[in-house]
Amino acid sequence: MGLTKHIVVFLVLSLLASVCTSATVPWYQLNDGRRMPGIGLGTWFGMFNTTHAAEVFPDQMEQAVAWAIDAGYRLFDVGVIYQTEEALGRGIQRKIAEGVVKREDVFITDKLWNDAHARDAVVPALRRSLEKLSMDYVDLYLIHFPVGQFENGTYDLTDYLETWEGMIEAKQLGLAKSIGVSNFNPHMIERIVKNSRVKPAVAQFELNLQIQQPSVLKYCRENDIAAMAYSPSGSLFHHIALPGAPPPRVEDPVLKQIADNHNKTVPQIVWRHLSVCTSATVPWYQLNDGRRMPGIGLGTWFGMFNTTHAAEVFPDQMEQAVAWAIDAGYRLFDVGVIYQTEEALGRGIQRKIAEGVVKREDVFITDKLWNDAHARDAVVPALRRSLEKLSMDYVDLYLIHYPVGQFENGTYDLTDYLETWEGMIEAQRQGLAKSIGVSNFNSHMIERIVKNSCVKPAVAQFELNLQIQQPSLLKYCRDNDIAAMAYSPSGSLFHHKALPGAPPPRVEDPVLKQIADNHNKTVPQIVWRHLIELGAIPIPKSITKSRIEDNIDVFDFKLSREESVFLGGYDVNYRTGKLWSDSPYYLTRKLYF
Repeated sequence: MGLTKHIVVFLVLSLLASVCTSATVPWYQLNDGRRMPGIGLGTWFGMFNTTHAAEVFPDQMEQAVAWAIDAGYRLFDVGVIYQTEEALGRGIQRKIAEGVVKREDVFITDKLWNDAHARDAVVPALRRSLEKLSMDYVDLYLIHFPVGQFENGTYDLTDYLETWEGMIEAKQLGLAKSIGVSNFNPHMIERIVKNSRVKPAVAQFELNLQIQQPSVLKYCRENDIAAMAYSPSGSLFHHIALPGAPPPRVEDPVLKQIADNHNKTVPQIVWRHLSVCTSATVPWYQLNDGRRMPGIGLGTWFGMFNTTHAAEVFPDQMEQAVAWAIDAGYRLFDVGVIYQTEEALGRGIQRKIAEGVVKREDVFITDKLWNDAHARDAVVPALRRSLEKLSMDYVDLYLIHYPVGQFENGTYDLTDYLETWEGMIEAQRQGLAKSIGVSNFNSHMIERIVKNSCVKPAVAQFELNLQIQQPSLLKYCRDNDIAAMAYSPSGSLFHHKALPGAPPPRVEDPVLKQIADNHNKTVPQIVWRHLIELGAIPIPKSITKSRIEDNIDVFDFKLSREESVFLGGYDVNYRTGKLWSDSPYYLTRKLYF
């Protein structure tokens, strides 16, 4: 049986964290600060089965890797015993030579085999693997099994704590960026955690329909260790299933019906189920410009147009909220000139950088161009002023806040936003903004940029909550590979935010509370989860520590189809901000359409 393009995902390695909200593969934050893709290509094809091994030729494996990269894979899993290191290395080097990827774009997992468990044997073993891979480092190195065994069949009784010290040395030398374990149970992992200064970043173990390992998954979630699933098909396929293996098989009628419900294949449904067995790790999504963005963030707009409420938000409170958020796992922070919180946000981030909790490159800062700087030549100076307040050299994402400018005297700046967009491109060209996008634009406006510019917006930010779910705009973003970012995700959920006459629901709604109880979550967590499953990145705001911590804890469950349909029923296209007819958004429609 040769490899074909259609079975390139013979073995999938799924990082068990969030539910992916689009075809884009999320990247997840590991506990050591690095990131890892949410699905990958496995390269174990039964090397212990010599009959099957003979069917997998090096050139076929190399081609499979090339196909996978073209399809969007960036994670590749290999091991010494798989005998595929050379082929994997050649496939990746081919796509690097073609300019499709750079080395830093791919994530390579390799494993220490059982015959090299002595502390001093770990680094030499990894160096041999790197030579086969034609690489200077691997992104993740795992102890393949907790017990060593030599070729003569005798066991190497070296304590795996000693082996782990060798793994730490490999990391210190830069030969492995992250380290972890494979086929370890929670007691073994806990022994490392308690006796070492370095916690495993990843635990890889078998996970499929026939073995779902809830206790191991629970341990990984609670200890911030990413879970990686090997043999995800289990006994799904007849040619893989051993005699007497339990059901189901790929033709199971219930599985087929579930697959038909989603217009997917049965294996895709299984991989999806595994990915929802989840941890609280926040996914990072790939943007259309090649950069990555976290799947949830902290908003910093506290009603600056409402001076009464604004007076309640002091800079030290905002700074503390940012510090709490970083400790809770947030890496995305959204700000704008008009919010008056740039300085406080910058101080909060700088504090955590000084404490060694994060580096600048670990956080993703979104800022916005205000309405008084829409002229092309005004964009870069405006961003430089924001960077000075943030105490930063660049922002990760810069958005045009509204499609129409407006001066302080109340007159509108009728500069065409296509001209403004050229200023945004210049900001990106100068490295002041790594990615650029738009806010409060509708799909016609975004399309006008796409058709008239060489640079597509990477992100579109717009209001999204239960009362306004914007299906057509979400569809446009999905169809055009533009990430959707949801502001005001609570809408009118809370009484103190709801305007007179605002439509339901409120936070005490009995059905919402029942859905929340079903998942052991709060009502706001249910709402954020719904927005994520619609395909958006929510940015709820808070300056309360407990709420900040709760808001990010939305990646360990999935809403049922019935729950999603019910939540979708609250959409009445109601905006919580200014009236539609008074907004610059509406004015632009009159001007240009």
